[in-house]
Amino acid sequence: MAESSLLIDPISKEYDLRERLIDLDTLYGILGLSNPEAGLDSKTALMKLQRDGLNKVTPPINLPSWMCCLLPCVKSLPKIQLYNRMCPETARVMRDGRMMVVDAADLVVGDIIFLKSDSIVPADCRIIECKDHLQVDRSYFFSENPVMECYSLGSSSASNHLFYQPDLCFMASRVITGEAKAVVIRTGDKTFWGYMCLYKRRDSFL
Repeated sequence: MAESSLLIDPISKEYDLRERLIDLDTLYGILGLSNPEAGLDSKTALMKLQRDGLNKVTPPINLPSWMCCLLPCVKSLPKIQLYNRMCPETARVMRDGRMMVVDAADLVVGDIIFLKSDSIVPADCRIIECKDHLQVDRSYFFSENPVMECYSLGSSSASNHLFYQPDLCFMASRVITGEAKAVVIRTGDKTFWGYMCLYKRRDSFL
């Protein structure tokens, strides 16, 4: 069994969120998204970024300050190399009514983002619409049935288990095929990946 599989149950109990269980129109209101077609305006996005912090996940290691001199060695650890490969660099987002490419760290809840094949999902999100048979690789999180076929539930609310909800994508997953438009519901350490890294920091010194 993969190491990550052992963490799924306790993480799911802490992570499971109401944002996945309500219809999209209600969700937009909760996220402060008045116009999903135009996306957030820059002023609102900046206010959310200042409130919630950068969309970055804390690495899955404990690194006391006195170990700073060992940083080059730490960077060579397999779990850190994997972490670095999973970190999204940029994201396509709709803001002020136009699509733009931004640093993935600047994403906020309520952002409308666009996913495409061979890209890393930059934040936890719910699918609004998709095409070309959207499939997402979640093998880092789930050793069983790691490839998920995703699609929008439209205006319906979810009834599936967290791990099998077809319109839910987790940060650091990789899009295999297809394209999608989605709304960001969690960022940074509040994402599923963030919770997983937290548990790994609790369980090991490094």
